[in-house]
Amino acid sequence: MSDGIRRHRKLGRRLKHLRRANGGLEPSEEEGILDEMEQLWWQLSEEERKVLDKDDPESLMRPSPQPQGDGQDGRREVR
Repeated sequence: MSDGIRRHRKLGRRLKHLRRANGGLEPSEEEGILDEMEQLWWQLSEEERKVLDKDDPESLMRPSPQPQGDGQDGRREVR
């Protein structure tokens, strides 16, 4: 595995960790990580990109709030 693939995956894990730590809200560091991932993507070879394309693409997507049902006061709870 190339250094570029390792670095891209490491940035992806960091991004997911930041999002989890912020309850799915956009952390201030997110834009910098995404910029770095994009720059790195364009430096990768076509073969390296194909390897990363096989990774779970949804794992980097921002999670959307999921309704939990109605609370006792009639309001919807969102996790």
